[in-house]
Amino acid sequence: MRILGNSPLPLRSARQQYEKQAQQLLDARRSGDSAAMRCIRRYHPYLPGRADTVERDKLTDSEILSATFDLAGARFVVASWYGFESWPKLTDFVAAVTQEGSLVSLFESAVEAIITGDVDTLQMLLRNNPGVGPSTFDA
Repeated sequence: MRILGNSPLPLRSARQQYEKQAQQLLDARRSGDSAAMRCIRRYHPYLPGRADTVERDKLTDSEILSATFDLAGARFVVASWYGFESWPKLTDFVAAVTQEGSLVSLFESAVEAIITGDVDTLQMLLRNNPGVGPSTFDA
């Protein structure tokens, strides 16, 4: 899925890049951009119907344009688009994943290695970080 025609940001993007996406979404909504309308229709927290369901499909662009939508709303939509419940949860994740050596950073690096089939990187991560493994993330 794309937001405003853009692919998701790289995993270790700075918070400012997410802020930029939120501002772009706000600006695009003001101009009636169709991609912005689709994204807002899907994730806006205060539109009629449940977010991220077909209940929102019947909303018109004029209904979306008449709804209150500010930078906080744009941030919420961006966070939701990335799978987070809120902007603070997205920014907490960004802070953790961009902190070199954090468990989140190590875990996400391992996930990337698994997804891309990079066995050497995965083995190096596990060898150099013996405390990182399935038991690290048990509840």
